[in-house]
Amino acid sequence: MNNLMQRYIVAYDIKDDSRRIRVAKLLQSYGNRLQYSVFLMEMREVRLVRMEERLHTLINGAEDSVVIARLDDAKASESIVFIGSRNYEDVRVPTVI
Repeated sequence: MNNLMQRYIVAYDIKDDSRRIRVAKLLQSYGNRLQYSVFLMEMREVRLVRMEERLHTLINGAEDSVVIARLDDAKASESIVFIGSRNYEDVRVPTVI
């Protein structure tokens, strides 16, 4: 596992209010809220894995979705993690410079 600090954008779409509150509290414990359902985080990969594991336990995978995008990676478009429901076929990610 990579031991370097990485930056991530995490966004969620949670249907149920109580699940949404729990997910928001979890994400706030890992990073800074940029918008209502968007967070900026800086962490090592091992901490990211722990956060992903906790998210899997909090969401309803059939109804909710969480997207995690690594910002510091040269191949950022290949570094997007989808957790839960994905109601769209393809996502084209622009390169941010």
